[in-house]
Amino acid sequence: AGMATAEVLAQPEFGGLFVVQRYRQRRDGTVSFGAHNVFGFDQQNSLVTMHQFDSMGFVPASPATGTWNEKELVLERSSPRGAARVTYGFDDTDTYRMQLQFKPAG
Repeated sequence: AGMATAEVLAQPEFGGLFVVQRYRQRRDGTVSFGAHNVFGFDQQNSLVTMHQFDSMGFVPASPATGTWNEKELVLERSSPRGAARVTYGFDDTDTYRMQLQFKPAG
């Protein structure tokens, strides 16, 4: 796989009710993955939601959901392909780390 870099742009939309994020990953100088993420909040269930649409073309049946744990946002989603967990750790107001864990089905 090797080293990759990413550019992330995010902005609030609809009066701050949602955050729309554009993610573009480059490997060896070429865009190797892209995604648009829409973050929201499910008030009825008190869960953060994330709908992701990406260059792999898989349409999610449901959003990833999760909660805040101090300075970390942990989101999880399962599908017939497997289970994914993404953790966003915020170091300060301008910096975060993202960790993606994926367990294939079967």
